[in-house]
Amino acid sequence: MSFEILKINFAESKLPKFKEQKQKGFITYGEKNDFPETLLEFYKRSPKHGAILKQKARFVTGSECVIEGNEAALKMLDFVNPYEGLHDLKGKLALDYELFNGFCFEVHYNKLGEISKLYHLDFSRVRTNDHTEYFYALDWQKAKTDDIKTYPAFNPEKAQPFSVQLYYHRQYDAGLGVYPLPPYIHGLQYIEIDVEIANFHNNNIRNGFSNGTLVQLFKGEPTPEQARKFERKFKDRTTGTDNAGGLIIQFNDNNEKPAEISQIQPSDLDKQFLQLNEAVNDEIFTAHNFPPILMGQKADGQLGARNELIEAYEVFHKSYVNQRQAQLDRCLEYVADFVYPGVKLSTQDSEFIGIDYIGLYQAGILTKNETREALGFEPLTEVTPAPVAAQFNEVTKWLVTDLEVFAQFGESAERFAEMTFEELTDNELKVLAIIEDNPKANIQELSKGTKLDEQEVVKILRVLQDAGKIEWTNRAIKITDIGRGDIGDSGGVPKIELRYKYDLDPTAPPLQPGGESREFCKEMMKMNRLYTRAEIDQLTQILGYDVWKRRGGWYTVPESSPPIHIPSCRHLWKQVYVRRNNNG
Repeated sequence: MSFEILKINFAESKLPKFKEQKQKGFITYGEKNDFPETLLEFYKRSPKHGAILKQKARFVTGSECVIEGNEAALKMLDFVNPYEGLHDLKGKLALDYELFNGFCFEVHYNKLGEISKLYHLDFSRVRTNDHTEYFYALDWQKAKTDDIKTYPAFNPEKAQPFSVQLYYHRQYDAGLGVYPLPPYIHGLQYIEIDVEIANFHNNNIRNGFSNGTLVQLFKGEPTPEQARKFERKFKDRTTGTDNAGGLIIQFNDNNEKPAEISQIQPSDLDKQFLQLNEAVNDEIFTAHNFPPILMGQKADGQLGARNELIEAYEVFHKSYVNQRQAQLDRCLEYVADFVYPGVKLSTQDSEFIGIDYIGLYQAGILTKNETREALGFEPLTEVTPAPVAAQFNEVTKWLVTDLEVFAQFGESAERFAEMTFEELTDNELKVLAIIEDNPKANIQELSKGTKLDEQEVVKILRVLQDAGKIEWTNRAIKITDIGRGDIGDSGGVPKIELRYKYDLDPTAPPLQPGGESREFCKEMMKMNRLYTRAEIDQLTQILGYDVWKRRGGWYTVPESSPPIHIPSCRHLWKQVYVRRNNNG
């Protein structure tokens, strides 16, 4: 008996090889100059691998860029080029860093030959010779000489006006060549298997025949051309366009037997794939050194409780993420220092999950004040309301209770000597006094409090920082011991303090004839107490509404038509500079 076997589309698996070859002035990235494209393909097609890479990149990017050491560098937060700020740029660099273990960005110079802009450049499309020059092409498999763009390596001393250089970073590893190896290099085989597992299950659903199907026909032997034509028609009718392969058609002698279809593969191949999938899952996470619990996967016997998540997050950050953040920040800082001398860059970690302090309080493990302190709130002051007369209505009772809380904070104004604004002749003292009261005060608040324009405030802040009296970052302004000495007790003269008193708003409309302020406002004026901003914020936490904005409550402007409603009364928190009396 003679017969012909036609074999169709059994796939062949190859692990990408990393090999460098000098060619046309640059070194190829991999044997066929396509190693980055292979890594990108795995990133896009392996669900586990792709999800891990994205999460690692998010962790490395962090939630916030922190700039210190040079106030002028704060503008980088909003613009490193006309289209994006520093955090946006870091997000792109971090993804390349995790994909390829390297990153690069363009450094643009202005007409004076100074660094003016930074742009991300796709690391996968860059090749080099010996890192003195870099070459960029959109598609290296099709690129011709005219399609390749050349960049000189970053060196500000050799920069020309309007020129562009390339900053290129590759992470060191043992045996490092011209190009970096990805940090997950040891897991590439398993990542490729993950891709193929997805293909197998996808094609089993889409195709009428799974991998390893033998079709035997007993109609005689066709010519080669007839066999190919039959194969095409058979495949079009019985399989999808993305066939998994492995379909074998066997032509036998004509004996009028019906066609036979046999499965070559084991009948439990699906179970084998499930077992293989578990092994692949473990190996991919191991190659990435990434805790599976952070992706919602729990090991046998692991509860996946909140504290286990926190511990895994902290360990991974300390052992991996923080080091990658520091390296990325150092590279950007090195370039930025040429424009903003002394600048320091760092990354604020993303908030992942916090300890369940509320749950600990509900379980009786923490007290209410311990819980508030852990969450960043001031502890509550225990207030025992005085007996309230029965004839008071509910509104009056509410006001009296609030007033009792206000009375527990602040100090009597009689303990202080209020200073006129003119007495504070030193504008630096005015700025320091506001910062001492509110370290998070921004430029606008400092300008309003000192009655200086914003440019003058910025100049003062620079002088104070250069003199070591403040530490100025984009998050807060901190007074140093040197600066605190300027406003502190000196020569028997008490320090300058910034306080707030409840006072009539000079711009408020007058009361109607015979009208009077509400009881709450009259009592607050009568108490005549001075409060710090921290105490006002603490009152807000205790009373459950914004004390700073609400003051005495809702107010309707008299004789306004239609009625004009204002969510605060005719009073405000007036800012006053004071010194404590010697007997205070």
